[in-house]
Amino acid sequence: MNKTWVAAGSAAAALVLTVGGWLGYQAWNSSPGAAGESLAAYDGNDVNQVARYADQVFEATVLSRGITKADDDFTSDSYGVRVTTPLKGTPGKQPTLWLEHGTASLTTGKKYIFATTPLDDGGLWQLTETVPDDATATTLRAWRDAVH
Repeated sequence: MNKTWVAAGSAAAALVLTVGGWLGYQAWNSSPGAAGESLAAYDGNDVNQVARYADQVFEATVLSRGITKADDDFTSDSYGVRVTTPLKGTPGKQPTLWLEHGTASLTTGKKYIFATTPLDDGGLWQLTETVPDDATATTLRAWRDAVH
């Protein structure tokens, strides 16, 4: 009779460990960074919030499409731009702008408004979870109001 209880107890313990492991994996698999969750402390669609986090905000014309670079499973695209209207910070006259691969396809010759942070190599990074805005009188006014 003792062997029966030991076997039943062992089976119950194995079941508890299996279910607990599965539930733990499910919780880990849906942790921050999973689809639908934000990695940024701001709403990327709110110019007022983005402007607070950006080191530079500026209007610029895209001069050229640069390279696509992959580092540690992260891919980014570069663009040469000419700053026409600095709104916040000092972005330089013709910085190299980087953004996450696939977030936007910028058109050469077109003006956009960028919200960036500096990179160690002197380039600028478009803030995570944001997309450059088309530069229109309305968007320029909204960004100008957001940085002041």
